[in-house]
Amino acid sequence: REVWKCKPCGAVVDLDIAVAVESYETALELVNTVENLGYRCQGNYGRPRRLFFEKQRGELTTHHLYLLEITGEDWKSHLRFRDALRNDPFLARRYADLKHRLADRHVLDREAYRLAKGGFIIEALRRARP
Repeated sequence: REVWKCKPCGAVVDLDIAVAVESYETALELVNTVENLGYRCQGNYGRPRRLFFEKQRGELTTHHLYLLEITGEDWKSHLRFRDALRNDPFLARRYADLKHRLADRHVLDREAYRLAKGGFIIEALRRARP
């Protein structure tokens, strides 16, 4: 299980959790189990062969959980990005600063926040390719 750092998004702490599973079919079998932990399945959220869940406190989303195939590109990308941040404190600081600026700018628009981080993540992954 990979646990990513918390980030402020408005007044809420948003925790991203990526979980590797053997296959997409295994992920589908786990939907009820994850939902019983208080998460809501949001489908693949535009990414084939993965499942995305949200957990809320009241109307505020506090957790994101992804079930990703351990042999899939999404899992490998999560690990590459994590490793890039761990291995480069300057990159990690820039990413943290970007997330704080975007969280302030997009307090009520999670999708705008997510999209605004995209260019940074894509560039970090491009540089982190083996």
